[in-house]
Amino acid sequence: MSGDMILTAQTTPFTCKYESQGSFLRSSRLHQVTFEVPTCEGKERQKLALIGDSSSSAEFFVTVAVFAFLYSLAATVVYIFFQNKYRENNRGPLIDFIVTVVFSFLWLVGSSAWAKGLSDVKVATDPKEVLLLMSACKQPYNKCMAVHSPVMSSLNTSVVTLGKGSDLEKAIATAALIFRNSSDPDGKLGKATAKNLLQTQFRNFTEAKNNGIFQREGASGALGKGSDLEKAIATAALIFRNSSDPDGKLGKATAKNLLQTQFRNFTEGQETKPKYRDILSELDEHMENKLDFEDFMILLLSITILSDLLQNIWSVKIMK
Repeated sequence: MSGDMILTAQTTPFTCKYESQGSFLRSSRLHQVTFEVPTCEGKERQKLALIGDSSSSAEFFVTVAVFAFLYSLAATVVYIFFQNKYRENNRGPLIDFIVTVVFSFLWLVGSSAWAKGLSDVKVATDPKEVLLLMSACKQPYNKCMAVHSPVMSSLNTSVVTLGKGSDLEKAIATAALIFRNSSDPDGKLGKATAKNLLQTQFRNFTEAKNNGIFQREGASGALGKGSDLEKAIATAALIFRNSSDPDGKLGKATAKNLLQTQFRNFTEGQETKPKYRDILSELDEHMENKLDFEDFMILLLSITILSDLLQNIWSVKIMK
């Protein structure tokens, strides 16, 4: 983990103005990370330490992952070379089942613990919280602000791609991964490849005979039988439909609330980007205008393209 923050403090009438820059997300033991901040008392600087220790949850998560990987390798060897002994007296399948259940539970606990640890890291490194630790910022006549905030996208990726994101975030992340895995090294998708994706992974949407799949089998049945790409788009469509009015339109206030509650891993850290501000301003204007599903998807994709999280998601390579 890594991150940078630049803090500035100044007095009125600007007799003191210093900046402090520090890289501090090098360890999940935040209480061991120190950096210097301005005091606005001559050139004296104050050494501060962040608050928090998420090392235990991170170490537990990594430990479970490593042992699960090793067990998977060992089980593969047994399946291939010792099939007869594996099936002898049904002990092998029973032991395998028990171990699998244990690892599933530990994986759930570990990922939940790391998600909580991530939340604690975000709170501890929030510029507003760090500024409260600075003695210079406790004076009412001093002005303190964060010039540069830490980017949490790489940490968010570790949670979103492991299933701790919202259904909407996982749907968009899945579509992004499928695109990246099918595109060339420059991140471009050939038209022939795009057509092949439609024919192989999107046929339930392109074939007329499948148009009634949701009516015939229900939402859960339709989602269970489609490809990963179809499931991702269907999930986004269901979220839109459940949040829209009877006419199938989504109010701008509702759309903004969805971004804040179900898409925050993609919106986080974008507050200072002009294009992101323009998108939010558009949602705050002409509130009588509503979004259809096409508008909603364009909104999500526009924010996704702007996010730092997208690049981190694309770094997760899927085996072809």
